[in-house]
Amino acid sequence: ENVDVLDVSRRGQQEWEATKKKYDERIDHAESEITARLRDRLGAAKTATEMFRVFSRFNALFVRPRIRGAIQEYQATLIQQVKEDVRRLQDKFKDKYETT
Repeated sequence: ENVDVLDVSRRGQQEWEATKKKYDERIDHAESEITARLRDRLGAAKTATEMFRVFSRFNALFVRPRIRGAIQEYQATLIQQVKEDVRRLQDKFKDKYETT
């Protein structure tokens, strides 16, 4: 939609506000869909590597508060998975060198 941003008349301001409202609604809808996809993919991730892949794919969108909020829900899960992966690697390393 074409809006004359230099039109400061009452009509121009009304058009600006209406256009801005449409924009905000579209952004809200897009963020809702992105947040749902992000949560689905993070929920389906079984390893820390899979979660990091999801995070890297959506990384550019983390500046959006709503999307940032969605990833914060999974931070504790990711940290726990990384700890578990490190523990498994340590155990594997210890087992390998204890038997030699």
